[in-house]
Amino acid sequence: MSRRHSTPSLLDLFPPMAAVLAVVPSALSVVLNSPVQMRARIVDDWQSCSPSTDVCATPHFTCCVGVADVSSGKTTCRDSIVGFWGCAKKVPDWSQCTPSDVCASAGFTCCTAIADVSSGKRTCRDRALNDCARRVATLNTCLSTDVCDDPSNTCCTAVSDGIFGAKTCRNRAWNDCRETKAVNFAGVNSYFLHTLPADDQELILNAVAAAGYKAIRIFINRVYAGSKNSRAIYTKDIEPSAVGQYDDTALYRIDALMARCKDRGLKLIISLHDRWSLGTWDNDAYFRKYGSPAGFYTSLSAQQAIDARIAHVLNHKNDLLAGRPWKSLDDVVLAFEPQNEAFGWMDVVNPTWHCDRATALRAALPQTSAILVSSGGGTDIDSSVPPALLSCPAIDVVAVHSYSPNDAAARVATLAKIAADNGKRLLVEEFGTAAADPGAKAAGFAMVAAACNKAGVPWMPWEVVVPGNSSDFEFWKGDPVWKSLEALAADAAAGKGRWPWPEVPY
Repeated sequence: MSRRHSTPSLLDLFPPMAAVLAVVPSALSVVLNSPVQMRARIVDDWQSCSPSTDVCATPHFTCCVGVADVSSGKTTCRDSIVGFWGCAKKVPDWSQCTPSDVCASAGFTCCTAIADVSSGKRTCRDRALNDCARRVATLNTCLSTDVCDDPSNTCCTAVSDGIFGAKTCRNRAWNDCRETKAVNFAGVNSYFLHTLPADDQELILNAVAAAGYKAIRIFINRVYAGSKNSRAIYTKDIEPSAVGQYDDTALYRIDALMARCKDRGLKLIISLHDRWSLGTWDNDAYFRKYGSPAGFYTSLSAQQAIDARIAHVLNHKNDLLAGRPWKSLDDVVLAFEPQNEAFGWMDVVNPTWHCDRATALRAALPQTSAILVSSGGGTDIDSSVPPALLSCPAIDVVAVHSYSPNDAAARVATLAKIAADNGKRLLVEEFGTAAADPGAKAAGFAMVAAACNKAGVPWMPWEVVVPGNSSDFEFWKGDPVWKSLEALAADAAAGKGRWPWPEVPY
């Protein structure tokens, strides 16, 4: 039998219109009230996504920046845990961060600010400020405003690259940075060297450089013709007639000495005034105006005048070295001192004088200058290291003077510790013996130099002059003093020091 098929009516195929109209409002409500859910793109795990419009396929995955993508900022669907395979930690703006973090705001980045290069601290910073330090790879050239990529590296000048070599990012474990490698050195005093004829200057400089000495100390004061039986030319102080009235003849002579030192890789320590011109070996303009050493040290006017002298000297331009002012000549000046042996053989009538003058000197130097501020020493060990000097932030180098070889040799190691404990470097800047017997004289000099070498402290004997003087403190080639100190200068250069001396040419 065949089955009959009935034909459906239009009412069977289409529901009543009322039913259709009843469904429309609820459908529209879903669309209008859930626009993101209706339009979101479903993104597979680990694929690139947009946090504002996409939804990750797996429920516990989220669209975020992964640790490995912090530098690019790329977002992918990742496991929502924080970790290498998950999302980078989000850090608030201006807060401390690590390279694996992402900053909260767009346009911010986790970097080391130029101001934080010394500490290496990273913070979330606005890129628009352009104050993030440049990051440099190992052994690449860097600047003091850069930060090395490898945290075990530091931006420094390698010893092998010389005092003016380019800085590179180097591993601290190599211990070959000039700025941090502890070294030692020796220098000499020759306080009126600039007043000698050019041929005598060159004779001394050649011998000093060949013997391995690195620095020479001079004074700015009046020097008489023939001083110490030398061929010295009469040279006026720079304030010969009155305080504040300058005659730069002495400075021009030092200009020429500077050029000669630079040619030989030597540096100068320059004492800007001499306490012994205050009525002892000379009566200079300060003594004539203020009447006594005590008047000089206590008068506010005198202190302002000596500060003006310091500024005048540091702003003097050396036409033999491209017209640069002395304050910028860190390639030939190792240190400036406000005065030689302040308060020598007298009461310290103004305990802040050392620091006040050092502060004025420091303010006259450029902030980037490598020129050191030295204290200038005293007449003996105890007067060389007063507490006020040790606590002065403007002083870099504590200069010790002693003409008692046994005392200096016995105390130098203790003095080095005292200086280091106060954040200073120590220099035994004057020492010597005036024994009539040449052997005894040489032994006295050698005793101090050897003790300094053992303690890692640099030293400078008093003094090199042509010709020498066997019965006084002066010495020259051929003197037993020269021979013994030449060997000890080599030992100083080869031995281990207490401090880094990146400013010294070695």
